[in-house]
This record gives sequence, structure tokens and C-alpha cells, in this order.
Amino acid sequence: MLDLENNMRDPKRIERILKKLGKLWEECSDLRLGQALENFARAKGIDLFYLEDEDLERGLDLIIEEISKYK
Repeated sequence: MLDLENNMRDPKRIERILKKLGKLWEECSDLRLGQALENFARAKGIDLFYLEDEDLERGLDLIIEEISKYK
């Protein structure tokens, strides 16, 4: 979340998002990380360059939930 007063992003988001990326990658371990991210982005019609961290995090939660249903 962007702190409008200080114009800084929450540094706690980094560890949280990295854990979710790790979970996604574990679920798709036969893919390279870039492939897993690109598949996620293309399936959702998203350009990762412009994606805000909180939107990426919510998307990771959704895709991990979806993948977990099939395992």
C-alpha cells in the first residue's frame, strides 16, 4: 500500500509477496519462474510492468487457490 503522506510503499509487502511467489512456483515447479509469472499475467490480460504490488498479491492469492483445487 502506498503511504500518500510519505510517498513510500510498505516494505513489509516484499517478504509477503516473495512467499506467495514461492508458493506459486512450488505449485508449478516444472515451469521456470518467468514462465509461471507470464502464464499468470497472460491468463488475466495483465501487463506486469504496470501492475501495482497489492494487485499482484491479490492475483497470486487467487491463482494459488485455483491451482490448489486441482492438486
